Amino acid sequence: MIHIDIQYINELAPRLEQFTQQKSNLWNFRCPICGDSQRNKLKRRAYIYEKQCKLNFKCHNCDIGMSLANFIKTLDNALYKRYCLDSFGDTNNKTIKKKKVQHHRVMPKILKGATRLNQLASNHIARQFVDARMIPKKFHHKLYYTDNFSRFIDTTDIKPAGRLGREPRLIIPFFDKNSKVFAIQCRALNNNGLRYITFRFDSMPYGIDTLDTSKKIYAVEGPIDSMFINNCIGIGSSQIVTNSQTGYIYKFDRKNTTIIYDNERRNKEICAKIELAIKQGFNVCIWPNHIKQKDVNDMVLAGYNVQEIVDNNTYSGLQASLQMNAWKRI
Repeated sequence: MIHIDIQYINELAPRLEQFTQQKSNLWNFRCPICGDSQRNKLKRRAYIYEKQCKLNFKCHNCDIGMSLANFIKTLDNALYKRYCLDSFGDTNNKTIKKKKVQHHRVMPKILKGATRLNQLASNHIARQFVDARMIPKKFHHKLYYTDNFSRFIDTTDIKPAGRLGREPRLIIPFFDKNSKVFAIQCRALNNNGLRYITFRFDSMPYGIDTLDTSKKIYAVEGPIDSMFINNCIGIGSSQIVTNSQTGYIYKFDRKNTTIIYDNERRNKEICAKIELAIKQGFNVCIWPNHIKQKDVNDMVLAGYNVQEIVDNNTYSGLQASLQMNAWKRI
């Protein structure tokens, strides 16, 4: 059943800080139970590992250990119930199993406690934030706002793992093809505390509701960055590609899909992900040397035509590997 376990680990990944897969059946991240080191935000002492053909959780900071199933239950009871259903239904009947994997849950009435962005006054803090980030107006009707994050979550069926703040946040819903919400990303309007908090009922990416698979597909890390590139999805984390090849990106034709990671040539994890994408046959964007901004939104704010830059700096195969090696050395 490890293949089902891996599916749910990938579904949890966007909400686990500094999540990375170190090798087959070994994942490392900051502990969401104890919060890990408060002095060093780069420390990650929680692991999911395999022992006797079963996956388990262990944190070497708070010394809490449990099965993967109980770890999922601790973080998200609704996800745990779905995990149990898929696990107990894991028979030799591959047709039944495939149907279970393809099914996804939605968040009914999730936005009833939030206000649609285009219903706010033009001088409202949320409108000013969106305008300052130059988010295209065609997305404004899909964005929401709450003036009290904790109170908003209380109006939903979401059961957060820890205490939430009362700060105002921008709500970015993830819609499926039927315009149903299956995830939300909540963005702080200032840089104090955790900027992004994401809740999911499904691992599908942002932008799947408008994606045209007959055209060239682009994939970035975050939903906001995806709004500046044509026919683009935002995965919601840096886990665009994975060693296990179980993410949503693998549903698409790799030769028709361009992976766009943040411009972080000194980040070993990001460099490893780009190299993995190349190895797996995807097109990748290797940012030109004169670009100093970290992400797509910052590049737009600096006045760059990001679509043009991406299209002019997309590589695959051996050429991508050569460009990647040169990029890392600078």
